[in-house]
Amino acid sequence: MKVLVIGGTGFISGEIVRLTREAGHHLTLFNRGKAVSNPDIPTIFGDVDDLVSFKDQLVALNPEIVVHCICSTQKTSRDLVEVFKGQETRLLVLSSLDCYDLFQKTVRDHEIYGFPVSENGPLGSIQYYYRGLTKNPERDTYDKNLMTSVLLSASNEGNIVKPTIFRCPMVFGPKDPQYLSRHG
Repeated sequence: MKVLVIGGTGFISGEIVRLTREAGHHLTLFNRGKAVSNPDIPTIFGDVDDLVSFKDQLVALNPEIVVHCICSTQKTSRDLVEVFKGQETRLLVLSSLDCYDLFQKTVRDHEIYGFPVSENGPLGSIQYYYRGLTKNPERDTYDKNLMTSVLLSASNEGNIVKPTIFRCPMVFGPKDPQYLSRHG
């Protein structure tokens, strides 16, 4: 299978790359090249915020599946749709626990209820839920619920094949950059 991984050098995405290679699939990466996990993997160097500029190059790969590991805003999801609109490419997009109401209330020190969080739990209603909580301006537009909405709407309109949104629960492991703050 032809697989395009957007990202591919991080904690979870690095494992996706490793396992995809071990399974014998044809793999291409798209990333900034700041961290090279495997220099022998074909890589298109670019920034996810400029994905549309690479449309011709990415579509020419004719990937059967695109695993987008860093799609976290309306813009990154709209750009993904723009690039693969009309293609038969399957999209698998990583999401996370922070889309749920319980998580958002916990982060904002609100009263919490409903443990444990389940896949059917209520989604958060706070848009841009990290806005004002960090000094990182990239977090101001982060919103996995809005990202999901863009992708599902594009699918419902027939612009892309129905995507798979994979909501990772809280995970940790030896390469987790937040391991010490979460578990240390």
